[in-house]
Amino acid sequence: MSKPTKQRRYISSDALLALERLVVGRECNEFDILSTERKVLAYMILMRLGLVKGTIVEVPGRGFPDVIVETVTEAGRKAYMNRKYEENQSRVSAKTLMIALLVLFFIGIFIYRLK
Repeated sequence: MSKPTKQRRYISSDALLALERLVVGRECNEFDILSTERKVLAYMILMRLGLVKGTIVEVPGRGFPDVIVETVTEAGRKAYMNRKYEENQSRVSAKTLMIALLVLFFIGIFIYRLK
């Protein structure tokens, strides 16, 4: 019996912007200035990954379909929250950096006085 493997979802930067726009529910990033084709492609990627639910309607004579997004799934919300959590964890706060610099400064003074 094989072990279930965790499948990693790779999301394009446009799709990440679209997901953030849908979860936040207002203009919050550069997604609104993307072309219509790129927006449609981003929504289609999110639908394929199961992060949003919606319908795709083919439009004759146009190179891209109409995409109607109905809702963001729980997996979509989780993906957005995990991404935000990872971004917040990767940054060093200014307070932590200042404390580290002060500690190094006092260690330097202590070593200088020992000589």
